[in-house]
Amino acid sequence: AAAGAERLGLHTLGDLIEHVPVAHEFRAGRQVKQLKGGEEATVEVELRSISIRPTRRRNLSIVEAVVSDDSGSIKAVWFNQPWLAKQLEPGTHLRIFGKFRSGALQVREHAVIAASGEASQAGTVSVYAGTEGFKSQRIRELVEATRPGVLDVIEPLPGRLRAAERLMGRADALAEMHFPRDQRSGDAARERLAFEDLLLHQVALGLRRRRRSEGRAALALQAE
Repeated sequence: AAAGAERLGLHTLGDLIEHVPVAHEFRAGRQVKQLKGGEEATVEVELRSISIRPTRRRNLSIVEAVVSDDSGSIKAVWFNQPWLAKQLEPGTHLRIFGKFRSGALQVREHAVIAASGEASQAGTVSVYAGTEGFKSQRIRELVEATRPGVLDVIEPLPGRLRAAERLMGRADALAEMHFPRDQRSGDAARERLAFEDLLLHQVALGLRRRRRSEGRAALALQAE
């Protein structure tokens, strides 16, 4: 995870907060019996059994598990994550997100949760640019852990300018990007951050042009 964060240029909590999502996904919350073919959904289940299924392909490993909730049982499948067969034990409670296909839930993300259940992640979820060993789910978990730090970001835009352009504050914009309430607020947050990036870029170009202009000495005229 540390190597992955290094590749993404994430060295501090501030870097993590500034690593805004590349997209937002709506994830429907379902019970097992409600899953439909081709649908992507989140289910909260208990792990009943788990094993590795042999395959003929060297570069493919499949972990199969039987999971259940109050409505019934279903098969969950992970690809190329053989360590999960030892990591996850029967009786573990999981939140699973994936696509229901061919009678099984093909898992994209999972998280261990308390037996009593936690706040469901059904709804709008942030998707981050990740890398090997440091995927979107891990980034989302760390961002959630540093959520109070969003309030400490520096506001570079004067209040008068924000009022004139009807822009939200920087802390609010980052909070909406990471933890979107709805599509409208997410769009407003993205507009605010894009405005800031363009403005600061133009200011930087203006300062560079002024330094170049001031550094050019006029040629002295020779008297005849």
